[in-house]
Amino acid sequence: MIKQILLIFVRVSFLMTTPLFSQEIKVVNHEELQKAILRSDKQLTVVNYWATWCMPCLAELPYFSVVEKQNKDDVRWVFVSFDRPKQIERMKEIIRKENLNGEFFLLDDLKNQKVWRSSIDENWFGAIPVTNFYKNRVKILHHPSAFTLEELTEVVQQLK
Repeated sequence: MIKQILLIFVRVSFLMTTPLFSQEIKVVNHEELQKAILRSDKQLTVVNYWATWCMPCLAELPYFSVVEKQNKDDVRWVFVSFDRPKQIERMKEIIRKENLNGEFFLLDDLKNQKVWRSSIDENWFGAIPVTNFYKNRVKILHHPSAFTLEELTEVVQQLK
């Protein structure tokens, strides 16, 4: 009986100390992603393209967390991963670790790579991280490299 009570206590304690992942990651093709990105009207939409294997991407994610917290009511945050679907658990770990909030997508559409690459930016050659900013369903800025905290803060303040 005491073993059962201890076992229940250990399980409950583990659940209380383990943060649950509440963010949904949607696996999408290019067309679905474009619809999701462009559904917002007047609000500034920040779309960050990243991957779990990209060190510069992982280095800038904490900055997105900070700036998102400062602008959560007037900026829409979208994070698009180029990982394979089997990496979703790793994505969840990183999103939880960095305390990111927003909408999360995994772009799984290799056959349409030419189309979606040009939709990110016609001159983009595929390096990540890359971030696009949209307002009124129009891309207003393409940032083809990693941000510093100061740069991201300044750009968001100027564009919103």
